[in-house]
Amino acid sequence: MDGCWNPWHGCKKYSEGCKNCYVYRRDESIGKNPSIIEKNKDFDLPLKKKRDGSYKIPDGETVFTCMTSDFFIEEADIWRDEIWEIIKERSNIFFMIITKRIERFLECIPDDWGDGYDNVGIICTVENQRQCDIRLPVFMKMPIKYKFIGCEPLLTEINMEKYITYSEEVKKALENNLPIVALESTIISHGMPYPKNVKTALEVENVISSLGVVPATIGIIEGVAVIGMSEEEIAALEAAAVLEE
Repeated sequence: MDGCWNPWHGCKKYSEGCKNCYVYRRDESIGKNPSIIEKNKDFDLPLKKKRDGSYKIPDGETVFTCMTSDFFIEEADIWRDEIWEIIKERSNIFFMIITKRIERFLECIPDDWGDGYDNVGIICTVENQRQCDIRLPVFMKMPIKYKFIGCEPLLTEINMEKYITYSEEVKKALENNLPIVALESTIISHGMPYPKNVKTALEVENVISSLGVVPATIGIIEGVAVIGMSEEEIAALEAAAVLEE
């Protein structure tokens, strides 16, 4: 079950996708100024417990964070370090952070971030081609373990081909409308220990291939999303993860 946590509320319109912001519409309908960024009473919600001593947000939840603001907005700089500490303490919750301000990422992460926390995913939103071409080149190079792209609100058609590389097998499957199964690469870099991780990843690909379906393991290689990683790229991803450790 997914949850939501808004440690602060309010935002400043930032780009084209903010024109009809739902937070602005809702706040203005009740006479509230949505451009004022304020700390919420549920600032430490992930640490709050029920009367029986259990957490209000149980382990295993996915929690969408800062949905009525932007996690990296400048006005929240004074509070963000506290939030990182809460996120570290609740390591069994997966926090999904959505942002339009990806260019502020490096100045807003904690000193021990490294290549990312295991329980944090960053969703970079792009609403049109212009913002796609501004944000994605920055986003793809950021040290983040779990990267997602969100098109919200989708204002125009967006072509992301320049940020994606397809294997020849996947290309042919797309051209011929053949079935493809997408596979995450997290099992390689942050899942099972070596060498079981690589062995399992390749075995899963072989099982899928034996059923007449094209496997497409997806990973970020030198800042580019690769759909249909080769055996060599899978091994290289594992080697990079070992070096980081």
